[in-house]
Amino acid sequence: MKTLLSLLIALVAVVSLACTNTSDESEQATVSPTPRWSVEDARRFEEFPLYWLGESFQGLPLVHLARIDYPGAFPGEPYNHPLNEVTFVYGDCEIGPGEESCPAPLSIDIRPYCDLPPEVVAEVKVGPPEVIRGAVVQRTAGNSVQLWTSNVSIGINSIGISVGEVVRNLIRLNGGKPTSPGEDLGPPDSLDKLNCPPIPTLTPTSTQSMEAITASDIQLGEDGKYFVPDRGDGCEYREIGRTPDLTYEARTLPAEVMLWAQGCEVGIAYEPSTGHVNWVLPLPGER
Repeated sequence: MKTLLSLLIALVAVVSLACTNTSDESEQATVSPTPRWSVEDARRFEEFPLYWLGESFQGLPLVHLARIDYPGAFPGEPYNHPLNEVTFVYGDCEIGPGEESCPAPLSIDIRPYCDLPPEVVAEVKVGPPEVIRGAVVQRTAGNSVQLWTSNVSIGINSIGISVGEVVRNLIRLNGGKPTSPGEDLGPPDSLDKLNCPPIPTLTPTSTQSMEAITASDIQLGEDGKYFVPDRGDGCEYREIGRTPDLTYEARTLPAEVMLWAQGCEVGIAYEPSTGHVNWVLPLPGER
């Protein structure tokens, strides 16, 4: 069985932070009508609590702040908001010879608790959960953790900086506590208060969906959305969101379209301008 929510988590990974080989600057290709935010924009945000490390942390400046907000393609169904988060990025990275991208030194992704509850992260956890500053913290692969406090789920990914130190220094940005690292973050809200919908499960219909899909298979419908027709395996990929062309300091990141086949194993991300297709595979242990 594969959880629908886990597939959506994988789709979010398509738009992960990277530097590209067209510039020495770092940038995040995010799915958002307003991909770049100011700190003041974040201070005024009211949908859910935001936590950050200030304008810099351990010598790494805050280089990017983005609001990512795209609903899914199935209105009214649970977990139909796969891209709903705020991302803080600290520090830049250098692209190695022959590489096309590099990961940022430190990123913090915040989304509603119900969008990424512990039941999903448990599938890729490393060791037992911990309690740090009153919050529930689960280590995952690499130097990464997922943290739950109040009504949010916070993902922290770092290279060269202890994620434990990051957790110990998080403070609230948009009102409320903690206002200093010396205060607790606090535990997550009760399940009754959070009122998360049940996590649905999907059974893959076949392995044919793992076969390569090329740009020639992807069509543009009359409604202006991309899709891949059913190829005989019951898997019709439908567009669930797209990134705009992002221009940052004279560099353009090409737009990507994300497509997902309900009930199947994989999603895809397609760059219309280049014809490049990226696969979004199941998470470890979910095949």
